Amino acid sequence: MVVTDILFYTFASLAIIFALVLVLANNPVNSVIAMIFTFIFTAAVWIILQQVYLALLLIVVYVGAVLVMFLFVVFMLDLHVEEQGRVGRFFYALAAVVVCAIFATVISYAATNVFAGAMMQGGVGGLKIIGLTMFSNANLYVFELVDFILLAAMTAAITLTLRAKRKGNKTVDPAQQVKVRAKDRLTMVKMPSNNEGAKDE
Repeated sequence: MVVTDILFYTFASLAIIFALVLVLANNPVNSVIAMIFTFIFTAAVWIILQQVYLALLLIVVYVGAVLVMFLFVVFMLDLHVEEQGRVGRFFYALAAVVVCAIFATVISYAATNVFAGAMMQGGVGGLKIIGLTMFSNANLYVFELVDFILLAAMTAAITLTLRAKRKGNKTVDPAQQVKVRAKDRLTMVKMPSNNEGAKDE
C-alpha cells in the first residue's frame, strides 16, 4: 500500500467520523464545527483523486461561506441545549450503527457489481466538463427545483427568527417605528432655572 492509499483511507475515515459527530452532537455549534471538518477531509479526498476544482469549490463555497452563515444562524437563534438521557443516546447510537451498515452495504454492492472494473475517465472533475453538464438543456429543470428549495430554506430561516413577544424582550415593532414622526423623536422640556446658588456666591 502506497502513501496515497494511506492518505486516502485516512481522510475518508476522518470524514465519516466527523459526519457521525455532526449527526450525534447535542450542541448545534459542535455540529457546525464537525461539518466544517467533514468538508475539509472530503476536499482532501477529492485532491487525492486529482479533482482539484471540486475540492476548492467545497472549501471556498461551503466552508468559507455557507457554514459561516450556519454559525451566524445558530448564534442568532439562541438555541437551548437539553441533556439527552441514556435512552435517547442509545437510540442515537443504534441509528448510527444502522446507517453505517446500510452505507457499507451500498458501497460494497456498488464496488463489486456496478463499478466493477470501471475506471474514472480523465477530466471528470474539470471545470469544462462540469459547466457543460450543469448548463445543458437536460438539467434546466434541476436548477429550477434548486431555486424553490433555496426559497423554502430562506422562508424557514425567517420563520425561525420570528418569535412571540416575551416579557423583558427588548424588541422594536417595525410598524410603530415607521409611524414615528420627526417631531415625536425629540421632546424639549422647559425647566425653571435655579440661580440661588449663583447669587449666594
